[in-house]
Amino acid sequence: LLARALSLSERYLVGARPASVRWVTNQTTRWGSCSYYSGHIRLSHRLRVVPDWVLDSVLVHELAHLTHPDHSPAFHRLADAYPRHKEAGVFLAGYGLGLSAPGRS
Repeated sequence: LLARALSLSERYLVGARPASVRWVTNQTTRWGSCSYYSGHIRLSHRLRVVPDWVLDSVLVHELAHLTHPDHSPAFHRLADAYPRHKEAGVFLAGYGLGLSAPGRS
């Protein structure tokens, strides 16, 4: 994951270098999180099965937080540099609905 994030950072977010990137099992209401001060990125284990382009979009989003810890216009300019960012958001909205469907464990 770290190598993938570094490659995406080089391509879309010059200068954003995470200290670590890892899967976690305790994120059920968000896809990822980033600590601006430590540089650690955590991704929900639920993303292990999504297409690569969706995972890359989440990584770019979290990498953008290493430069802008908020959701300001400057942050969105960086995150939106990923060409399929909006499409990934639609995918994740549907995937999230499926995960929360009744009878799903």
